[in-house]
Amino acid sequence: MKSKLFYLFLVLFLFISCKPKAKEISGEKIYIENNCIICHSIDGGQMLGPPLNDIFGKTVLLINGDSLVVDEQYLYESIVNPSKNVVKGYPDQMTSYKDLLSKDEIDALVKYIKNLGL
Repeated sequence: MKSKLFYLFLVLFLFISCKPKAKEISGEKIYIENNCIICHSIDGGQMLGPPLNDIFGKTVLLINGDSLVVDEQYLYESIVNPSKNVVKGYPDQMTSYKDLLSKDEIDALVKYIKNLGL
């Protein structure tokens, strides 16, 4: 009887521990699949939008004359409301991804951009 009970607990333990884990959302995949790659380089090359490598933590000058430090909040805001803080030297042409990406996808994209310069 003890042996059967042991095996029952073992099977239950294995079933619970082998449960598939939630797949992490890839910011790089979102960057490519949502065509960010068309306007924003990740190698410093000049394109329609600002390059994304090494942008995190940098101070950028905006078209309205203000400047700000690029942090997670700025990146998030630039994805959902891109016309709010446009970097000087670049056109205000980006489409909002507010209704195209989930919060988790935007967070993954922000994390990806943040880590490009690290």
